[in-house]
Parts: sequence; C-alpha cells; structure tokens
Amino acid sequence: MEALWASATVSMRQGDCRASQEMLEQALRLLDSHEDLKLWVRLRLAAASLYLQSTPAQVVEARARLEEVAPVLRMIGSELHQQEMLSLQAHLAFEEGRFAEAQNLAGRIDDSDGRLSFRDRLRIEVLRGRLSIVGGDTEAGIAHLQRLAHNATAAHNLELAAEAWRSLAETLSASARLRGMSARPPASSGKDG
Repeated sequence: MEALWASATVSMRQGDCRASQEMLEQALRLLDSHEDLKLWVRLRLAAASLYLQSTPAQVVEARARLEEVAPVLRMIGSELHQQEMLSLQAHLAFEEGRFAEAQNLAGRIDDSDGRLSFRDRLRIEVLRGRLSIVGGDTEAGIAHLQRLAHNATAAHNLELAAEAWRSLAETLSASARLRGMSARPPASSGKDG
C-alpha cells in the first residue's frame, strides 16, 4: 500500500496526474480499514488532496473521500489530521465557489505548533492569497502569492513555486471573467418594450 502511495506521489510531482490517481485508487481498494485504520485515513486524505491538485480539480471525487473519512476522524483523528481535514475542506469550498466558507475554514487552521508540512502550510497560504483576490483585495492577494512563490523558490521547492504562480494566474483569470460577466448589460429578450 505504502509503495503504491509513494509511487502515486512521485507521479503527481512529475505531472502525471492520471497515473498518480490510478496508483492511489489501487491502494485505496487494497487497504481495508480493519487492517490499519490510521493508514486508511491517511490514504483518503492524500487522495482528496490529489483530486484537488488535479487540473481541473476533481471536486466530486475529493468530496467523496472527505465525506468517507470525516466520521473516522471525529473518533480517532489526531490534531494534525484535523488540521489537514480543515485545509482540504477549505480548498474544496474554494474550488466549488463557496468563498465565504473557504475563508471561514482557512481561518480555523491553527498551525502555530508547526504540525503541518511545509507543503501544506504553503498551500493554505496560497489559498488565502486566492481568497484575497476573489474577495476584491487583488493587490494584496497578488503580493501574497508572489511572496509565497519566491519563498518556495528560495527553499528550492520549484514544484510549489510553480503551483503558487499557476494559482495566481488561474485566480486572476477567473476573477477577470467574473468581473466581465457582472459588467455586461442584461441580455435582451428580443421583444420591443
């Protein structure tokens, strides 16, 4: 199971989302929750994360994995698992256009003890920058995402730097489309008034 998971992670980092998903799905099918419940939880959180990182994000699949693991996390989840779950729920809410909920969830993430990985911390900060942009504070959001991309580059994590730049471009593009749609006059019904 863990070998498949590791291979899936490598494939994802190499940009082969399809192969990564196939390996992770195979691992999910092979592992019964009675064998190793903690690994079962970790695999489902990893799968949800992978679905949300895909382009485009696979929100139906991500939601299914999060719903599947939520009751187990309430019973046996560690604080780290709870923080990871909040982060994934925030990303899912953003991808589904539920920006206020995404903002609320992101605000509940407390990583003051440094439990989250560098990758997860950067991703939640990227989300906060994206939320600033869609919330109308475009300049602050752009500056935040640029700073994150530069920090990831300085940490020699070019994959995360690229993710930050991609997120910035996608968010600006989507934000411009939304503004363009709201600026258009209402469509005429074709009838004379």
